[in-house]
Amino acid sequence: MYDCCSATSAAHTYGNMTSIMKEYVISLYPKKYFRTEFISSAIGYSQFNPMRQRNKEFLKKRKPMLIMKPRIDMSDDDKFMQGTLLTERYYDNANAKDYGNLMPFFKDEEKGIEIRYLLNRMKISFDVTIVHETMMEQINMANYLKYRVRENHNFFLHAYLESYIPKNMLSVISELSGIPMYNKDGNVREFLDYLNGHSNSPVTYKLQDSTGNDEFFRFYDANVDTLISNISVDDGSKRGQVYDSFATNFTITAEFWGVGLFYILSKKPIPIKYEGNPELPETGKIIPLFSIPIYKVEAPENWNVYASTFYRVDPDPQTGIDATDFSSIMTDELLALIRYHKEEHIDLSVLLKAIVMADNEVLEAENDYEFDFNTFTVITKKIARTKTYRLIIFINTLYVNELTKRLLNLKEE
Repeated sequence: MYDCCSATSAAHTYGNMTSIMKEYVISLYPKKYFRTEFISSAIGYSQFNPMRQRNKEFLKKRKPMLIMKPRIDMSDDDKFMQGTLLTERYYDNANAKDYGNLMPFFKDEEKGIEIRYLLNRMKISFDVTIVHETMMEQINMANYLKYRVRENHNFFLHAYLESYIPKNMLSVISELSGIPMYNKDGNVREFLDYLNGHSNSPVTYKLQDSTGNDEFFRFYDANVDTLISNISVDDGSKRGQVYDSFATNFTITAEFWGVGLFYILSKKPIPIKYEGNPELPETGKIIPLFSIPIYKVEAPENWNVYASTFYRVDPDPQTGIDATDFSSIMTDELLALIRYHKEEHIDLSVLLKAIVMADNEVLEAENDYEFDFNTFTVITKKIARTKTYRLIIFINTLYVNELTKRLLNLKEE
């Protein structure tokens, strides 16, 4: 078999874990406890970096504050399975001796194409600081935290992660399979369905943003080996002659499986222009993804999830709202049904429904977002650059089946 390899974006996965761990810390405290949240890191949120701010500006933020600073450790010899075939390379290529190293992901037996990947045992630590307004609140919440978690004892945190799949690698799959990544209308749905129909874990999709970039991800669940340690409190910080900031500090270490390299294996020769090690495209600033399994979002009775995709907001400077085109995930069949409902003046709500989530929060229709099914655009009004926005479309399967049958009968008559 012919083969070629491609790197992935480890920064995306670390950013993904950063977002998930932030939500975990928030879940330890009372609902809506934190008034300010940010990540102090270049791979973190597109807020300001507190290390570049004056102390006075930093302390003016509304308290309680949650501050997290990620530290990536790539040379830890204590990682799980360190020194084994699962975590270290012993061969330079994917020959027969090394084939056992590669984990299965995608396989089309009919066309003789596979995608496999090398495991990567990833480790990241977070220095967490909780800033309180008063010493009494600091002491009470630090004591609460100490007995809320298993300090200095490892535990597994079940999470869902998304590993970036390079588009240049998917271009190889598209060319070898004969299925275009985008059809003549720029629709990605057929190719996305092809990937999901032959993979052992879902392939998720990020809609194109204002720069025209879209992305594909391998969605998988992970048991994150987690350790919380070094819970402590400080003596407080002064502003003038008054103490107004009291911090609780602790460290969270997370260790989990990710992707080291992707490999394409093919019975057909791989196009020469793709051979070697394709470089990752420029992805710009990375905003951590918050991953949520779609089965946790309940569809109405007799309805099914038609599509679930995420997008990044880029608000207009004048209006402060974001407009994202989602037409690329609509099939020709659904577009035809939508046109039929418009022509017959039938309310679209009987055919489909859509919601928007920001991380794990379901936003409020009309107030936070709205849909324009004439231009297939989702208008997001409630903007938070630190959050992952997900568009979920439900379709009334029973109604579609009955309508299709009725329309076919009319056509035959």
